[in-house]
Amino acid sequence: MDDRGGLFLFATIRPKPEHLDKARAAIDDLIPKTLAEPGCHLFAAFESGSEDDVLHLSGLCYASPLGQPRHLLCRGPDL
Repeated sequence: MDDRGGLFLFATIRPKPEHLDKARAAIDDLIPKTLAEPGCHLFAAFESGSEDDVLHLSGLCYASPLGQPRHLLCRGPDL
């Protein structure tokens, strides 16, 4: 993070082999929507080079100048 209130996300997704294609499709659908959100600077998916049926997501977003989250990744879960 830097003084802009950035957040870096890295997630590992391990779907069951029979659900791998559906997981890929869901992620493929999610990426352009996420990239279109204000504050989103990076959101990408890739498959593991060392493990079968493992997907990874990475993302980077920044909060507004007033510190208010602009991007879903920065807002976190609703509690």
